[in-house]
Amino acid sequence: MQKNKIASTHLFSSATVTLLSMIFSVFISLIPILVVLILNVFTVNKIIKIDLKAVLSFTFAAAIIMVLNKSSLRHFTPFLGGIIVASIMSMKKTEAIFKQKKYTILALLLLGVSVYFFNGGKKPIQIIISSLVFLIIASGNSFFGILSSAFSRKFGQITYSLYLLHGIFLFILFHFVVGLERAKTLTDLEFWMIVTVSILPLLFICQLTFKYIESPLMSFSKTKK
Repeated sequence: MQKNKIASTHLFSSATVTLLSMIFSVFISLIPILVVLILNVFTVNKIIKIDLKAVLSFTFAAAIIMVLNKSSLRHFTPFLGGIIVASIMSMKKTEAIFKQKKYTILALLLLGVSVYFFNGGKKPIQIIISSLVFLIIASGNSFFGILSSAFSRKFGQITYSLYLLHGIFLFILFHFVVGLERAKTLTDLEFWMIVTVSILPLLFICQLTFKYIESPLMSFSKTKK
């Protein structure tokens, strides 16, 4: 009888902790809405436009994922940074301000600090730095003309395909071409040599996917508007 009481108490405690964790996760995921309420102060004079539906959708999705996977808030803070940047970008004078060369220098300094002092990108200070650099780039800052060059524009067209396909490409390369057993014995130099050699065929594939998949679909979506 005593064992049953202990087991029941343990079960009740576990259920309580789980419930409190779920409630806390949902509460934390509501932070984007708090950000919206703060930013709403600036919408009185229509200085900043906020897509409330997008923020609510993000919050709802974040709450569900956090409850199901018991995820930490740090997994969603980059998206929160993106929402804030998008809100700031809606300001009328934002682009003109951040296109100035002094912000190019600031962005380069921030990138240097991030690379030199941090070995990850999930801590709050790292996400703040990334968001600030993203804000400067999204405002149209060309980084002394580098981002507005023909090469950068061409490369920018395939970045989404590159983002989607590089993991699949490397998986196929190391599983079926190099072989898992062989891959386990590779030195650092051999590994990076293989990765370097794979860049050109990967870029070629991404160019094909952009030309024959992305571009036609984007053109099709425009005709439907």
